[in-house]
Amino acid sequence: MTIPSRNYQISPSQLSTYKTCPQRWLYSYRDCLRPIGTQSFFHTGTYWHELAHHYYQLLQAGFVLDSPELRQSMISLMERNLEEADPVFLNIYLQVHIMFMRYMDKRSPVIDRGIKIERVEEELRLELEPGLDLMGILDLVYYDKGDIVLRDHKTGASAAAHSDAKMEVQDQLLFYACLYWQIHDVIPSIELSWISSKTDYKKVPEYDQLFRRFRRKLTLEELTGFWTYIQEYVYHMRSVTPIRKVQSQCATCQFHDPCIMSLRGLNVDHIIENRYHKVTRDYEFTKFTQISSEHTDFHVTLKESNITLIG
Repeated sequence: MTIPSRNYQISPSQLSTYKTCPQRWLYSYRDCLRPIGTQSFFHTGTYWHELAHHYYQLLQAGFVLDSPELRQSMISLMERNLEEADPVFLNIYLQVHIMFMRYMDKRSPVIDRGIKIERVEEELRLELEPGLDLMGILDLVYYDKGDIVLRDHKTGASAAAHSDAKMEVQDQLLFYACLYWQIHDVIPSIELSWISSKTDYKKVPEYDQLFRRFRRKLTLEELTGFWTYIQEYVYHMRSVTPIRKVQSQCATCQFHDPCIMSLRGLNVDHIIENRYHKVTRDYEFTKFTQISSEHTDFHVTLKESNITLIG
């Protein structure tokens, strides 16, 4: 395959796409295709991350955990966001407000007391070789009793996808840990903080239905092994013609039709031309704090929406 002349940058999501299906990776990252009509990503996880990053920036700046000032600052931010909300995304805003009020009132005081925040939404970038960077963004970097911890926020309707056992093969966090270790020469711990995106419980949910935390203390041997694994995969991505996977997930893939038809030996140029468009991939990250500002052409007030922020 042809490598772009500009810096080629690989993130954990790109690596994950390649591992899931090399053909999908080719469509998405080599051909830079996206289905026509696909809009910028803005969903529950995106907006929750934005609020969380603002919250931890306030804590880093000196706001006191549990204080009325911290709580009111976040409520004011959420009110401003509602006033600027695009109606298409209004339900997302309201859902996340309930989630975040729960988190701020019930969860953060449990897991954040006594920590020292080092950085919020830190961008990691490492040149593996000339013209090739590995990159990613850490949600939170903090000290806890002398240990450096890399926290990743995850939202979802169920915590079933995460467990302590799965942390030893958690690609994204291990990818981040290797970059952090290579850049700072520090062996970190990795942590996944799960927050339930479900808001319509029929009865008051148990605490562990709303929040879970999984943490793993890494060793030099683990980091060394996973760092070798990353480099081998990146070499494979750049140097070997990928073999497509045919699997049950193909039925819901956004590239299902051109992929399956080309597998049958049919010309798919007309499908690509009519259903997809090329996007510019400048291999730059958009931070969560930059996203919701792109969706701000509708105005609604808390009074007009007749909702409460308290979940």
